[in-house]
Amino acid sequence: MAEPSLSVIKKDYIEINYNSENEWLYVNWIGTPSHESSMAGCEDILRTLAKYPVFKIINDNRNVAGSWDKGISWVIRSWLPRFMRLGYFYMAWVQSPCPESQKSLQQSLSHELPNMTILVFEDLETAAAWLKEV
Repeated sequence: MAEPSLSVIKKDYIEINYNSENEWLYVNWIGTPSHESSMAGCEDILRTLAKYPVFKIINDNRNVAGSWDKGISWVIRSWLPRFMRLGYFYMAWVQSPCPESQKSLQQSLSHELPNMTILVFEDLETAAAWLKEV
């Protein structure tokens, strides 16, 4: 991704960049997720969307090591309804090479996710190419 982007949030567990050229957020999750870091990162996404109201997100999990399934119920019950009120989203989800993280992703996607189109990718370039087309 050589396009210009603005670093909005940079923490140990998440980096969020706003890409003005493509009008999307690039969310890079990092490390072994805890329930607390997952919740805080999701809240960071909402705060960033309030400042940069885009409808396309690259959710990059390539740097995630481990399961985050303990946070799925909170995401579905608490965070997702607030996220969905912001509009219809296209999300290019770049999956982690970690099997535990991939299992958490599948558990997440087994829930009904209204107002959102999510496609899962193995590499960032293909994910970005798809998001540019929608």
